[in-house]
Order: sequence, then structure tokens, then C-alpha cells
Amino acid sequence: MPLLQRAQDVEETHLARNLVFGNEEYKRNFLQTFQGSTDHIISFHLQAQPQNGTAARLALTTLLRRKGRILDVLSETTRTLRERLNPTDQQVFDRLAALRTQIATRALSPQADARLMAQLTNEAEQQHLILPRLKAGEYQ
Repeated sequence: MPLLQRAQDVEETHLARNLVFGNEEYKRNFLQTFQGSTDHIISFHLQAQPQNGTAARLALTTLLRRKGRILDVLSETTRTLRERLNPTDQQVFDRLAALRTQIATRALSPQADARLMAQLTNEAEQQHLILPRLKAGEYQ
């Protein structure tokens, strides 16, 4: 178990250092190279050591760290894109973000109104189509 923990720590350090550079496609591909080790750590806990608290902590920590890294990349990409949009497109982008927030909030509500959700989703799709079509990495 200590070796698995150490390997995960080394990978996390490697991820932190290498996700600072490159465009979105590079970062996505780089993160993908760690999918196998993430799966291995989680499978180790679930299949080989389901009652082991240390294995459970390692699996959960690994999963949350990787999710955090992905969110960091997406957040940075969104910030960079928003900075490069003209004011009109920024308004569309902001409206799209607000709609997505409403959709996520309402989806978690026990009284979610399917008709309103469909309406919000449709409006979000329309807003998304208004934004200029930018390929990943062109704005970085």
C-alpha cells in the first residue's frame, strides 16, 4: 500500500507540473494517460481491498485529485476563452453560463419541472449556437 500511495503522489506531482502548459487538446491528452492508473487504484480498493480504510482513502483521494485537475483545466480554458471574446459574445457566454447554472440547480431539486428544464436546456443550446465556433487551442 505505501508503494501505491507513493506512486500516486509522484503522478500527482507530474500532473501538477505538466498541466500548466499547452493548449486544451494537449492537456486533455496528457490527463488521459493517467486514466489507467486511476482505474487501477480504484479497482484495487473495490476488488482486492474493499474493507481496507487506507485503500479506500487512496482511491477517493486519487479520484478527487484527478477530478480537481480536470476542473482546473476546464476553468482555465473557460477563463481564457472569455477574455478573448468581444463584449457582445461575452454577454452571450455569460447568459449561457447562467442558464447552465439554473439547469444544474433545478436538476438537483426534488420538484424539478420537466417543462421548465426543457425550456432552459433549449435556450442554452440556442445561446451556445450564437457563440463563435472556436476550435480547441486556437485562443491560447
